[in-house]
Amino acid sequence: MKFYLKVYSESVLILPSLGLQVKTLSYLGAVKTHFIHISHIHDIVINEAVTMHSILYYLVVVLCDTENGQVKGLYPLFSHSWPPLSNLKEVYRAAQEKLIKPNKR
Repeated sequence: MKFYLKVYSESVLILPSLGLQVKTLSYLGAVKTHFIHISHIHDIVINEAVTMHSILYYLVVVLCDTENGQVKGLYPLFSHSWPPLSNLKEVYRAAQEKLIKPNKR
């Protein structure tokens, strides 16, 4: 993989009543941002992948169709940095509190 493509940091900005902004920064300063509107977010979950030698945990935004509310895909978060489960739990709790629970009322 080329050096300019390697990811330096990843962040998620939770914007209550608006959605999520996902930001990826490469070593040479290239910035990629992606916004997911709250109407496209069905849920945010911690998922696990089991390999022969390890278990990886990752945070996933479950995307839904705004027309009929059916699940239409998954958007993984922190897919380059693979933070530990304890950090994923913190982000998960904050996202549930600020985004998911207020919309289910």
